[in-house]
Parts: sequence; C-alpha cells; structure tokens
Amino acid sequence: NKLMAKTINLAYELKTRSKTTVWTLIGTVIGLNKWIADSVSIEGNELTFIWGDPLRDHETRVATVVEQIPNERIRLRWYDEDCETTIEMAKNEIAENYHLLITEEVDEEETDSIINFWNSKIKRLHLITGI
Repeated sequence: NKLMAKTINLAYELKTRSKTTVWTLIGTVIGLNKWIADSVSIEGNELTFIWGDPLRDHETRVATVVEQIPNERIRLRWYDEDCETTIEMAKNEIAENYHLLITEEVDEEETDSIINFWNSKIKRLHLITGI
C-alpha cells in the first residue's frame, strides 16, 4: 500500500432537481455508461470501465463498489491503484438543484490530470443529458 499524497474534492452543478435522474447517472451501469466511460459493465460488486475502442486502443480499469447508498453516493476502490473515488449527490437547498461532489485520492503529480479527467466527464454528461 502506497500512501496517497492528497485528496481532491470537486463540485459540479447540475441543471436538474430530480433526485432519481442524478442517482441513475451515478448509481447505475446505464447511467455511468452515458458519461464516465465508453463502456461500463458490472459483475457482482465489480465495475469494469473501458475508455476507447475495446477492439483497438483502449484503457480498462476495474473497481469494487465498496459503498453504495441509494440517492446519496457511490464509493469505488480501484484495483490498479490502491485508491478510492467517491461520487456523491448533494442538493442545493436554495436553488433546489443537484450537484455532484467528487472526492478522489491522488498522487501529487496526478492532480491536474485527474481534475482534467473529471472536467471532461462532466462536460460529456452535460452534453449528453442536457443537465
């Protein structure tokens, strides 16, 4: 087990007040397939994420779902790195819309690439879903 240098916390505003819509996007394979990777599959409590063409140049990562609280959050532990990612939904009580809160354990030198990764995924989510 190597020690992670830091934890980053990112927050993204969504244009929806629907708890069900947000949970579907973060808590189901169908939802995750829309925005986080080109392909997401589940077997037991293991999620397999594929970026790129599975028959050509691609990256595959596998994570265990270590916590899943419906309509609240999902926490993943990655096999290739001893780290976790949490995707949490939070409601803005004033505007009544939802935000996604991403917490990621990273090595110091990976900070910018992880932030860029999540920024691009949220952009994809907005483009595909309109929220």
